[in-house]
Amino acid sequence: MKKILLIIILTLSFQSLTLSAKADDIRDFQIEGITIGDSLLNFFTEDELINQFKGNIYNYPNSNRIFESQLPLLDTDIYDEIQVSLIDNDKKYIVQNINGTIYFGRNFDQCLQKKTIIENDISTLFSIKKTTEEANHPGDTSGRSPAIASWYTFLTNDHVGIVCTNFHEDTGLEVSLKVLISSIQYNDFLADEAYN
Repeated sequence: MKKILLIIILTLSFQSLTLSAKADDIRDFQIEGITIGDSLLNFFTEDELINQFKGNIYNYPNSNRIFESQLPLLDTDIYDEIQVSLIDNDKKYIVQNINGTIYFGRNFDQCLQKKTIIENDISTLFSIKKTTEEANHPGDTSGRSPAIASWYTFLTNDHVGIVCTNFHEDTGLEVSLKVLISSIQYNDFLADEAYN
């Protein structure tokens, strides 16, 4: 009964992050019904994906092997945008990473408050140990955009993350909260190729 009550509370407080009461598999975590390992062809036609990706692809500074793109056709009431990362030329369009982003203008404190709410929801429901990290966002080479992250890492080394980034005004980017689900392949790509 307690598990059902907690799931209802989580659903009401953060509706699009779907969590199972005994989540030992990262596929139990979803953003807008999508998780890593899913084919985007289950949600969109190939023509819709090609049109969504035109002019809407972010390639990392040091590697084009994995790219990131927004999904503007995905309807969401929670997030300001949804992004996915895919392996280049993967005709199955398998999701390696999905994240939902909420923007907070220049209000970093508001971002941190929302991050705490999400962390509390996850910690109440799951026994996955949380680790935290503070670092400068690698996309700002000036080192003036601090990010505060919480990670929930599975036995497979896939992870769920909640990250608040206080982008410096000079970057032209807003303070953002990302809720993300990442595969080990994507995590290794970021660590070993994307920015190195």
